[in-house]
Amino acid sequence: MAIILSTNTLSNVVRNTNFTETVNVTVDGTPPEVISSIEVSSDVSIINIMTEDGDTITAENTNSFTTETVPASNATDGVSISTTNSSITFSGSYESAFDADVIKSIPNGESDLITTPTVSSSFANVPAGHFIFSAIQDNRATITVYYEVTIVYNTGTHTDTIIHTIDTDITTFANKLAELYPPEE
Repeated sequence: MAIILSTNTLSNVVRNTNFTETVNVTVDGTPPEVISSIEVSSDVSIINIMTEDGDTITAENTNSFTTETVPASNATDGVSISTTNSSITFSGSYESAFDADVIKSIPNGESDLITTPTVSSSFANVPAGHFIFSAIQDNRATITVYYEVTIVYNTGTHTDTIIHTIDTDITTFANKLAELYPPEE
């Protein structure tokens, strides 16, 4: 008697890029288990292990580090989750997972010499009507998000974890800025 997920990991998801991934949930046993509900919690935290100087920990520097816990609700902005009694579908785009981005903007027509710039951690959070004049991309290569899955079936409850690894891309900011400010022809 077992509940089986078709996968527990999703990788090759690139930040700010639309994706869709379906995890199939199957049952076995004689007679087979009957699933009554599937719930997915995105309340889990993302843990990034950082050195004292703010760099991601490496094998060369493990003497002293701190952990930074970021609420998953911020990291999962832009991602929707839908369930049936036999599948879980993740879709959308991880817009705010890399929360160490530093994007500075000012209202259109104003100067950063007079107006205090607005600092945002994602392009999605830049106020409407603002001109972006500085964009520094988070230097982490990946962010890992953990989802807790609770499956209720006729003879009990099964819990599992689905892990998403979100990659960054060195062209992410360049592409977004080109989209916002296309070259003049």
